[in-house]
Amino acid sequence: MTSTIKLAVVGDDAPPGQINVRFSNVREEKQAVITVPVPNGLISEEIRWYLEDFAQYHPSERERAIEAENALLDHAKNLAFYLHCSKVLESTQSVDEPYTLILEIEDSPDMPPSMLWEALERKGALNSFANIISAVVTRVFPNGPPSQGPRDGVWNGEANTLTVLIVSARTDLETDISHRLVAHEALKSRDIVSSAVPLMKDFIRVEVIHPATFDAFQAHLEGQKPGYFSLVHLDLHGREDDSGR
Repeated sequence: MTSTIKLAVVGDDAPPGQINVRFSNVREEKQAVITVPVPNGLISEEIRWYLEDFAQYHPSERERAIEAENALLDHAKNLAFYLHCSKVLESTQSVDEPYTLILEIEDSPDMPPSMLWEALERKGALNSFANIISAVVTRVFPNGPPSQGPRDGVWNGEANTLTVLIVSARTDLETDISHRLVAHEALKSRDIVSSAVPLMKDFIRVEVIHPATFDAFQAHLEGQKPGYFSLVHLDLHGREDDSGR
């Protein structure tokens, strides 16, 4: 069983160093807006270094990596606290078995990269939620407002949007590059296309599944209408383990 919670930044009246995040439960049609603090810049930089640079460029700095990993887990637990405060998780009456939580993050210039909602995927982040066995964080990168209708001479697919899905199975931070770098390349390609063909700028979206278990991939596909995705990139470097990753 899966449950999807959508997150987006709303409004511009949050105090300095904080953002207003709307949490929406798709199944139960519940939502709430919570003011969430943005992580300290120094801590965020250490976490970024650990995720993106440690394995590739500084594998010998183990002590620094351990401290950064602990900071990452602390950040994940803070995010879990705000998720709990939103009170939009599945009610105990509607859940009688463990389930996978899917968090769909709407990326925008107002969503600071340092929020790093993917931290909730880490082991131990959601230990306080008895019914949640794992979390899968996906991101939607809108390149502009949704189109209101077809335009002459422009590809006209589902909702007039060319949607790319990246399924990234890169989970070993010590031996592989971050899945965030893979997504970055897709976004860079999107921007190149948008610059070359201005009429395409409102049509290209990128979504990311990580960690890419087969169950998460299936759940993500089943959550959309047939034909929603125009292109699926399977970034499956490695092998499937006992947990299905």
